Amino acid sequence: MKENLSPKETKYIKRRLAGNIRRAIEGIFSVAVISGARQVGKSTMIQNEFQDFAYYTLDDYDTIDLLRTDPEFIFKKHDRIVIDEVQKYPDILNTVKLTVDRDENKKIILSGSSNILLMKNISETLAGRAVKRLLKLHQYALQKCTIPSPR
Repeated sequence: MKENLSPKETKYIKRRLAGNIRRAIEGIFSVAVISGARQVGKSTMIQNEFQDFAYYTLDDYDTIDLLRTDPEFIFKKHDRIVIDEVQKYPDILNTVKLTVDRDENKKIILSGSSNILLMKNISETLAGRAVKRLLKLHQYALQKCTIPSPR
């Protein structure tokens, strides 16, 4: 029987994939695209492994409204940015392209469900700018483990 544990009783387990992402984005690529099925731990990994990046989720309607009003707002404000759930507002991809074309020091991580790699505009818009294929998360690679904290 599975026990219910609170977030304080669980410990994040580092993902090997995070190192690959960091090497890619600090190397020749300005953009990393992380995709995978729902509930495999993409957002959890990003929030734990990339705390030096400004984090924006497009689950937040206020963020989408802000990007509709001023698409460059977050890119003017930060050099290292995560945009999670990017499939919920694909219009942002053109701004990502323009941003990294103007400033090679900008580093952007895009994350979303496995269908983001199927979106035509992500492949066309970010061609040559993004590393995509090696950064796909799979359920079997990210089995969720919980470790009770010492009492």
